[in-house]
Amino acid sequence: MAMFDPQGLLSPFTVFGRMLVQDLWRTGCGWDDEIDEESFQKWVRWTKVLPMIEAIRIPRSYFGDVRRDQLEDLQLHVVSDASKGAYGCAAYFRAVIGGTIRCVLVTSRVKVAPLKPISVPRLELQAAVLAARVAFAVRNGHSFSIRQQFFWTDSTTVLSWIRSDQRNYKEFVGLRIGEILTRTNLSEWRWVPTKMNVADQLTKWTRDPEVNSTSSWFTGPRFLYLPEADWPKQRLPRPDTEEELKAHLHVHDVQLPASVIDVNRISKWTVLVRTMACVFRFVSNCRKKVKGLPLETLKPTEKQMKKIIPIAHAVSRTPLKQEEFQQAEIWLMRMAQSDEFSDELKILIKNSKLPIEAWLEIEKTSFLYKITPLIDENNLLRMDGRAGPADFLPFDLRFPVVLPKDHAVTWKIVQHYHERFAHG
Repeated sequence: MAMFDPQGLLSPFTVFGRMLVQDLWRTGCGWDDEIDEESFQKWVRWTKVLPMIEAIRIPRSYFGDVRRDQLEDLQLHVVSDASKGAYGCAAYFRAVIGGTIRCVLVTSRVKVAPLKPISVPRLELQAAVLAARVAFAVRNGHSFSIRQQFFWTDSTTVLSWIRSDQRNYKEFVGLRIGEILTRTNLSEWRWVPTKMNVADQLTKWTRDPEVNSTSSWFTGPRFLYLPEADWPKQRLPRPDTEEELKAHLHVHDVQLPASVIDVNRISKWTVLVRTMACVFRFVSNCRKKVKGLPLETLKPTEKQMKKIIPIAHAVSRTPLKQEEFQQAEIWLMRMAQSDEFSDELKILIKNSKLPIEAWLEIEKTSFLYKITPLIDENNLLRMDGRAGPADFLPFDLRFPVVLPKDHAVTWKIVQHYHERFAHG
């Protein structure tokens, strides 16, 4: 808490103290508890490095006494890296001064990895997002012109994500790719080998960091002192990597009755039911014709009577049956319910095929939530009320059908019985 480093110049040293504290919290160590031996050895190793920081000297000006008009081909290079413990980036200025290439550390940002486990490719993507943000802040915080900017990462997965369509990936990846492409250009991203990645010092403590003002951390990666043609190159990975792709699931949803006829064109409930029954008769005859069975019709036409009809497709005059009227009524009521209560119907139909402990719940904001809805054998929505246990009552009275109040089918049913009982 006593270290003040707003520019992040000492991030390779301070981040490991933060990682050590996080490891202690992860083990459940309290303020007054004695730490374990492994954490104590890490602490001793870290404290041995801290006194060496006093010897570091950093000039107040980036390039010493060099004037602004002496800077040629000023570039910004941001290098990022991540590990299971932390992720971060470092930004460097590269300029040609009097024919000599010079590089200097501008700023760095590092964050410890979240306590919730997260994959290394995702952490590498987080580091890339942090690099884009740091570059944006550096450009806005300086008055001199930066001719080019480059972003370096050793993660081929991140490079593949950036070159792909973010809409194909999960939300975590897609949103961050969108932010990266908003702040940067695709051509500015480059690959760098892990051994040349100076940001590796931010995330891995395999060896003690170099504590001197001439180390690569303060003076930049060594390859930046070479001509651009000699910078690390690798064939870019193919886009559309399968890492973090969205899962395309083929869900077999519940099929609800569709509107076969326009109920608004028919004025009476009886006519509507008879029309729907004729539709079912037609469907039944189509299936019988395919199987070569005799057809049923209300009244054969003269053409049918005169025509020599094969025995397999014989036509018999058969009035509409009671079963067909009942089937038509059920279909019309189901059609009205599916127009108004489609979500609730799908949940109840799915529940009928699941054990009770796996049942899905209806939304509390639904109109049906308080009336305890149920599904009968015809997938018709009914209400389970206090009359349910009354076995002496007819089934339709014990479990009345639920209909939407503003639907045309409901209005026609009410009008039919209103007129049938002389406007009682």
